[in-house]
Amino acid sequence: MNKQIILTMLLLFQYSIMAYAQNTIHFETKEWDEILQLSENEGKLIYFGITTKWSQPCQNFVENVYKDKKVSEYFNEEFINVNRDLEDQLSKEFVSRYSIRSFPAHLFFNEKGQLIHLMKGAMPPNVFLSRCKKVEDPSYQYYTIKNKIRSEEEVTFEEYLNYCSSTFELGVKDEKACEEFIKLLDEDKLADPKVMDVVCHTLYHSNVRDQAFTFFVEHHDKLLSHIQTKNLENIYTQLVKNTLSKNLEEKNPVVFEKEMYVLKQYLPNHFSVKAAFIYEPKFYLSIGDHQKAFYRIKDNFEAAKKIKDHKVMSHCNDWAWMIYTTSENPSYLNNALSWVEYGISEDHNTLDMMDTQAHLYYKLGMFEKAEKVAIEVKNAYDKKGVDSKKMTDLLQQIKLN
Repeated sequence: MNKQIILTMLLLFQYSIMAYAQNTIHFETKEWDEILQLSENEGKLIYFGITTKWSQPCQNFVENVYKDKKVSEYFNEEFINVNRDLEDQLSKEFVSRYSIRSFPAHLFFNEKGQLIHLMKGAMPPNVFLSRCKKVEDPSYQYYTIKNKIRSEEEVTFEEYLNYCSSTFELGVKDEKACEEFIKLLDEDKLADPKVMDVVCHTLYHSNVRDQAFTFFVEHHDKLLSHIQTKNLENIYTQLVKNTLSKNLEEKNPVVFEKEMYVLKQYLPNHFSVKAAFIYEPKFYLSIGDHQKAFYRIKDNFEAAKKIKDHKVMSHCNDWAWMIYTTSENPSYLNNALSWVEYGISEDHNTLDMMDTQAHLYYKLGMFEKAEKVAIEVKNAYDKKGVDSKKMTDLLQQIKLN
């Protein structure tokens, strides 16, 4: 009886080992030239996975995805498979050649050793399998489409969609391709989540001069019905930054005013007001027009107060300090004092603003008020271990007066 039990256990153990082996991708350990030859002989693409020993996502991927039954069956049937650690010399060569910065990385080569597609990151078995099943289709292959675009061959809408989607996943910028994709787009395709994902990413990286913004204006209502509120807020914020940062580089007042007008027309009030309060003074300061910068702050201040945005609070202090350091005009200084005092009334973190307030009181000759606020700020700085030399210097100047 004991012998029968032992024999049964051995058979079960042997069966479990065989089953386990079947649920594992077979990875080739041959040299690269031999792997290419094997690919050509069997008419299969090459999957080359790069993982690391020190990355938990990589180790989880090796254990949970490479050993998944459906994944292993498909890969053993369809690909010549290779998995190498990042420290492997061939891995290092590919990482350098294709600028790979995140792992696990998934590279797909043809029999000639040409990279046709690249994916990055850990993902569940079903997602990984679904995406890898598309790799044999040239209209899905990132590098195949990229080469077509470079060669100025005709590229279909589906190819542009797949290519642009891959660029965002890989963290690669190709603004020209995304613009071409937008040109081919019509409202009927906006119900496709993959299309909307590319549209949102393209808008996020665009400015008002781009085709993406033109499309946004022309199909505004339809787009709003498909974009989540949080994504839309991120798009508006980045659209402002992209447009006005470009103007800060170019320093052309005519273009700046025109594009500020466009933003104010098509962006919700909250974003256009914040953009005007932050970027208009910044632009005019960048070209040395301090007077115009002051009037832009003054004109936008009342509207900016109503939106109660943290960045608006912060810039109340920035603009007030700018006036303190650049102007002796009592009218300018009093306006600056009203900006910072508003910021103090609305913001919980007021020490920086009180610091500015004390300096403005001093410059306006309100020495008692300046001293009172300066002492309060200095004591708070000392308690927090913050350098209070600026306040000490201000208190000494107040005593001299």
